[in-house]
Amino acid sequence: MKRILLKTNSSSGFWKEKNEIEYTGLIENSASNYEIFTGWKTLSSSCPIYGIGYYFKGTTTTGEEKFSYIKILSIERTSVDSFKFTFEHLRESMKPGIEIKKLLDTFHNKKGMITVLSDEQLKNLLKEIEETPPENWL
Repeated sequence: MKRILLKTNSSSGFWKEKNEIEYTGLIENSASNYEIFTGWKTLSSSCPIYGIGYYFKGTTTTGEEKFSYIKILSIERTSVDSFKFTFEHLRESMKPGIEIKKLLDTFHNKKGMITVLSDEQLKNLLKEIEETPPENWL
């Protein structure tokens, strides 16, 4: 099973207060590039998918905000270079999201707004930062 990690620099509390996020400008080169992230159609048809929503340093966030465990209910391609994710907030983590970002940047070379990991990769990432996910989440 795959898991999806989504990041934002929207205001603190975003993952608890909102229920959708849209990413635009995901294709740099051409409108003919159909796949934005590997297997998005398969992921979309597999919803709901458990994931993580976290913050990175921006104008309204520090990156120190706790990340959120979320359930992604749907993934919709809204235009050639845009996707909308509808989600449900499950609970906040014990650790700040910056810890997830550092591990993704350093060990997985994942720097995008959307990251797809296997169960095993995410389990190892959470273990590395000593975070326990909700019961029945992994």
